[in-house]
Amino acid sequence: MSFLFACTPEEPKKEEIVVQPETKTYPKVIVEKEARVVSLTIEKHFTDWTDSTLMIIGSYELEKSALLKPFYASRAYQLAWWNSTNLAVADSKCEPCIDELLDMIHHAHYYGLDSTWYDINQIDKLLAAIMALDSGKYDFKALANVDLLMTNAYLHFATHLNQGVTDSVSAYGLERNRLDLDLPKYLAEALDNSHIKKSLLDLQPKNSNYVLLQRSLEQFLTTHKLSDKKHVLPDPKEFEDSCRTEAINILIDLQYLNDTTSKIKKKVKAAIKKFQKEHGLQIDGAIGKNTLAAFEKSTLERYHQITVSLEKLRWEKPWEKNRLFVNIPKYILHLIQNDETVKTHKIVVGNTKARTPQEINSQVEYLVTFPFWHVPRGIAAKEILPHIKKDSTYLEAHHYELMGKGWTPVDPKTVDWSKMTRSNFPYRIRQKGGTWNAVGLVKFIFPNEHFVYLHDTPSKNYFNTDLRAFSHGCLRLHKPMDFADYLLKVDSNSYTVDSVQTHIDNKNSRKMRFKKPLPIYVRYYTCEADSDGNIYYFRDVYKLDEVIRKRLFKN
Repeated sequence: MSFLFACTPEEPKKEEIVVQPETKTYPKVIVEKEARVVSLTIEKHFTDWTDSTLMIIGSYELEKSALLKPFYASRAYQLAWWNSTNLAVADSKCEPCIDELLDMIHHAHYYGLDSTWYDINQIDKLLAAIMALDSGKYDFKALANVDLLMTNAYLHFATHLNQGVTDSVSAYGLERNRLDLDLPKYLAEALDNSHIKKSLLDLQPKNSNYVLLQRSLEQFLTTHKLSDKKHVLPDPKEFEDSCRTEAINILIDLQYLNDTTSKIKKKVKAAIKKFQKEHGLQIDGAIGKNTLAAFEKSTLERYHQITVSLEKLRWEKPWEKNRLFVNIPKYILHLIQNDETVKTHKIVVGNTKARTPQEINSQVEYLVTFPFWHVPRGIAAKEILPHIKKDSTYLEAHHYELMGKGWTPVDPKTVDWSKMTRSNFPYRIRQKGGTWNAVGLVKFIFPNEHFVYLHDTPSKNYFNTDLRAFSHGCLRLHKPMDFADYLLKVDSNSYTVDSVQTHIDNKNSRKMRFKKPLPIYVRYYTCEADSDGNIYYFRDVYKLDEVIRKRLFKN
């Protein structure tokens, strides 16, 4: 693309020396006048629209960046995207800047953004009109308008890439990422150095979850056509053959299979297993209820699911490189060193009526062997009290203790249970340590206002299911002794996993503190990706994505 503009100089007076045309030198007075006309045109937009977030350019209304005026004021309202000292000569640095900006906006979907948010259609129209002018002519107003539009687009695009599109406020009091630089100055430097694309890409989060997912989205979009067409599969129990045929067609569309491999039984089963793995499902190669539901999603739904996760990742302030990461809808705890997952553990999360909080930042400070379970008041009054009223031996049979103020023991026989209700139940309940205990034989404490922690469980069977949202909000942990071993080793702790086991065997409740507590982040992302470009989709168990999707795409 070429953006060259020429003007016709005044006819020189006879007594003046005429500059030869081939030198391309224009009288300075004309250049200054032209530059002033353009800068006044730009400045007028701000004087006409002082108290609004909107700006009218011609008949077009746009959402004005709060940084647009500071940017132009700092440069005396001169053009940003062309040489403003001599409009007749295109600056060699300008053309690549414009091309790079247009390329980024036209490919906004690679970043989970929408090119229409950046007035790209209006920019394209104005540029086309300018390019269509006869040689030696150009439109000052059009130049000013398209310059404003491109600068405004850059400022919005840069902000969205860095901190997200929606003005999110954490329901859990966490501080959000905010663009921490002088963006007008940053843009001016990018223009001076002809590094528009690099300057935008550098603003993206460095979080490894974001980096991998964004790269994988770009790959996804180059190989898949977005469509809102849903696939409807027949019931595999009644129509096994037709269901399998339709599933194979979907796997071909999603590029798990091709025309050749789709005819090989082993390849088809392997493709189904890969599909199941990338959707957080039981990997058995069979088309069950959950696999069927995942097959029916359209490519547009998958794209929206990815964009919502990218948006939420942009809200994040930087994470520690060595950390623990819980992704609720994935039902997995990641153990991460130097931004690389070195191990994972299955977890069970809160059910839909007792959700695990979707945002927790803390650090695992200590573990407890052979712990008591201090039953939350809500569970005690709602679930345990009705059993006690029906059966006076219920507490003893289930290893519960009734506690009064200051956790002093109370004899259940001294209580008139007929008068106890949910609203007036004054006691606390705790369960003795043991294999029956709801939090198992070891728990891991990371302080937070929700009293959520990681713990063992006697209900191991839940770890064999696809969807593991069964707890009262805490995080049940698969293979907790392996987890204890990892934490103690990376901490170079004097305690070992053998120490933990010894205290459990001896039925000792012992608190073991970590010298350097590992940070833990509990989050809710329905998409992840790996370094090979595979995208993993997880069911939105708490139905949270739709709220953000509507805020992003408004339909």
